[in-house]
Amino acid sequence: MHVLDMALRPLGYPEVTGVEAHLFAQGRPATSADVEDYAVATLRLAGGGVIRLACSWKLQAGCDAVISCDFHGTEGGASMRNLEGSFYDFEACRHHGNRTEQLTAGPDDWGGRAALNFARRLADGQRFDPAAEELVGLHDCIDRIYAAADLAASRDPV
Repeated sequence: MHVLDMALRPLGYPEVTGVEAHLFAQGRPATSADVEDYAVATLRLAGGGVIRLACSWKLQAGCDAVISCDFHGTEGGASMRNLEGSFYDFEACRHHGNRTEQLTAGPDDWGGRAALNFARRLADGQRFDPAAEELVGLHDCIDRIYAAADLAASRDPV
């Protein structure tokens, strides 16, 4: 969910027109009875873009977490990645050809800001943020990833 949001949010949640996916459990293609520990998906977007996702909660990476997102366009690129395996500290960079400009780097007390923003919204009487509707699209995309993985598994059994 978070990796998908990290990829789609900066693009303004474009329409996903096609999905290809594969899920694995302990190094083997996952079945509906398994809890997958690795997933890979390719999403085709309405504007012609392509997103490639890989996500694992059991990756042998030598640290607690590897979280990154890279965007490559014709006018430049951008990247965001966690620092030293952290779940909380990130670096964001802008890329121009072969040059990199660091925009920000942790540590950052983002959790406190999120809680403060939530409390302010409640104090101001705001009960629902219409932007939350975007989460429905994310869940739909996750359902499509699972469906595509099931289709791929049925075509290529173990």
